[in-house]
Amino acid sequence: MEEGVAINLRHLDPPSPSTVLTSAQAEHGPRLSPRKVIQTYDADEWEVFIEEWATGLLPKYVTVQRFGGSGDRGIDVAGFKTARGFEAEWDCFQAKHYDKSLTPSIAWPEILKVFLLPFINPLYALPSSYSFIAPRGLSTSLAHLISTPNELRKQFLVQVESGETKPFRELEGPARSAVYALASATDFSMFGSVEVLALITQHASTPYH
Repeated sequence: MEEGVAINLRHLDPPSPSTVLTSAQAEHGPRLSPRKVIQTYDADEWEVFIEEWATGLLPKYVTVQRFGGSGDRGIDVAGFKTARGFEAEWDCFQAKHYDKSLTPSIAWPEILKVFLLPFINPLYALPSSYSFIAPRGLSTSLAHLISTPNELRKQFLVQVESGETKPFRELEGPARSAVYALASATDFSMFGSVEVLALITQHASTPYH
């Protein structure tokens, strides 16, 4: 070795056991938790996951149908309790796959669509229950509103009456009056949410898991 030339051999040392990847890790990468996996879904995959989950709920629905996409009228997945579909008892599952928790400003337009359904077509019955389902859950403010149905109705009626935000601003007179009357007479305990851990656990009972 020439004088004055130093060679650093530290980088040639074998890696410590803790840094060595197993063949499985090298091939498949790190294992993600179920909660993390569903956060990687796109909107369509999220709706399909919820459709699969709904087929495993008890008591069984007569039919579970996915309506996601344009023209879904605010219904991503519906669980029909009878063969009469929307004309009888049914449950609505609203899929929202965002990178943040759901806020009231996200919920208001979706709730509005529910009350517009019977106005658009009187054959539509309001759902027996309406559940928001999001991988990151509800914001604190929306969770509190969902947990206090009377306050949720009060705040929704303020939105209808004031017409400050876009979907409410675009309501024509007859539609606004019909929505206000129907919402005023509705028990807002029909609105709720499904927590992610419960969703994953229940999905495990289906053949799709």
